[in-house]
Amino acid sequence: MNINDIRSQRLSSHGFWSQEFSSSRELITHYWAIQAQDYQWACWMIGSRVAWSTLADVENAISYKDIVRLWPMRGTLHMVNPSLAHSFIDLCASRTLSSFPKRRAYLGISDTEIEKALAVIESSLRWWKSLTRMELEEALLSSGLKKKKQWIYHITCYAATRKLICFWPRQWKDDTFVLFDEWIWPNILNSDEGIAAIARSYIRSHGPATINDLAWWTWWNKWQSKNALWLIAKEIDAIDIDWTIYYFAPTNIWNTQETVLLAGFDEYFLGYKDRTLVAKNDDMSHYMTKNGIFSPLVVQNGEIIGKRKRTFKTTNIKIEYTHINKDLPPQKDHIEKLAQDFTRFYGLSDYSLIFH
Repeated sequence: MNINDIRSQRLSSHGFWSQEFSSSRELITHYWAIQAQDYQWACWMIGSRVAWSTLADVENAISYKDIVRLWPMRGTLHMVNPSLAHSFIDLCASRTLSSFPKRRAYLGISDTEIEKALAVIESSLRWWKSLTRMELEEALLSSGLKKKKQWIYHITCYAATRKLICFWPRQWKDDTFVLFDEWIWPNILNSDEGIAAIARSYIRSHGPATINDLAWWTWWNKWQSKNALWLIAKEIDAIDIDWTIYYFAPTNIWNTQETVLLAGFDEYFLGYKDRTLVAKNDDMSHYMTKNGIFSPLVVQNGEIIGKRKRTFKTTNIKIEYTHINKDLPPQKDHIEKLAQDFTRFYGLSDYSLIFH
């Protein structure tokens, strides 16, 4: 196995093998959690890996509770399989929770105010009510709390990390919240079971990957990550390439698909501490900004070759592709075909594709 083989097998682990998943539920069961900072891109991350999927299919899976949107780790939104939601928050969000007091102090929110806010949210949502972010803010203001800059985003993130709330299906493109314990069924694993399940899902969906990659993704320390891999040692294989050990599931198959349209914040690029296996260091600044915005990218033979921008119009999409990797010329006919799939996913009738 060499670096090209690593890329090939990663494509397969991520589901880019003749789109082997038949539903959004199958896909999220494979991953257990995928980045969902941008809602539309998160939906395409699922849709790009599920045969003939549409945006409506993904949103139906959210409505049927096959997928739930949470802040399970790294203080970042993810689409999560509800059956592992408790474990992700219990085992991966501890570092996130420890950062909240400092952020509250910066925003000028006292401990008394945050506890009152949680109580107001709980009483406002109890008995299967749902409220948009703006409606939650109105409830907090009505209780006598004073509005602070960026407070509603901090409060909702904190409440979700405390397992008080989670996202409900969107209403007219507005984020909507419900109580965590009314939406997500209890499935509490013991510590070792949860750690093993999270590590297993990561290696299965991201492997071959290193222990540093697992630690970065979960925010576990090195000892926790080693322990996690030890718990699943009989289920995974390992290989040493250039003094780096990569772990992978032996059931992974090899990928021959040549071109892939990634979502913004896609796990194929974002889900690793070391991204130099798929993108050149010199090109990295083109793919992500200093404030953590990850562009939608194009992959060819496992390597990132460029990025793209999409603009939604009434009945069509304008797609602009910018080529960056000078060593790999773009296969324009493949990108054209994928642009058709992308347009179909969003239920639009036409597209325009511009190469830069």
